[in-house]
Amino acid sequence: MAESGWHTPENLLREFNASIKSTLTPLMLTEDDIEAAFNKQLNDAPNTSLTYAKSLLQSVEENEGLIVEQLIKTPAHKKERPQELAALKAWLGSCVSEQQYYLAPPEAEAFVKGNRYARNSSGVKEILTPIKEFAGALKKAFAEKDKALGKVPVFKLVIEAIAFIKERVEKQKKQLGVIDFDDLIRMLADEVIKPNNTLVPELRKKFPVALIDEFQDTDAKQYAILRLGIS
Repeated sequence: MAESGWHTPENLLREFNASIKSTLTPLMLTEDDIEAAFNKQLNDAPNTSLTYAKSLLQSVEENEGLIVEQLIKTPAHKKERPQELAALKAWLGSCVSEQQYYLAPPEAEAFVKGNRYARNSSGVKEILTPIKEFAGALKKAFAEKDKALGKVPVFKLVIEAIAFIKERVEKQKKQLGVIDFDDLIRMLADEVIKPNNTLVPELRKKFPVALIDEFQDTDAKQYAILRLGIS
């Protein structure tokens, strides 16, 4: 709450004033909704789909001999890079076989570092660069998903606060016997949508034409009045 500046009553009311005044119930994405959107977004994109991941794995497997020949040459290379290549294949293999996205492990990321093959003209660059970009895209998507998931408890609290405020305001208005401008709009809208009511003919007779300023800001209740109450 504090991170978004909603930890004070003034800021909370300012930010969610429209939701508090609305008669609609706020809806919030659940953790499952966020996970589903995350997977769909990645799988719908051509360069992050699981089908694309399968093609990357096949490219590595089909050209493994070339990759080993070009990037695992010296004793120093042979000390770490075989394990990194194995981690790369295992990561892509898990994504493909389990049809699930996983972050690339550090060993896999190390193997596709661009400085290892930037000047290589054997074809290794063309094989590994797309994998590096795929891993980077996943890292970015996972970060965005984690950020969204981190906000779920905050918005749950906000929705509870909105419900609490609405309940208290309605209770106090009833105790004081008052209605506000939003109540007038709601009450009129509730009347004009009733079938065979006598109010709509009277409104149309009295207001045959209406000039609407800032029509794009019209809410559902206001639009019902305009649609039914103006001839």
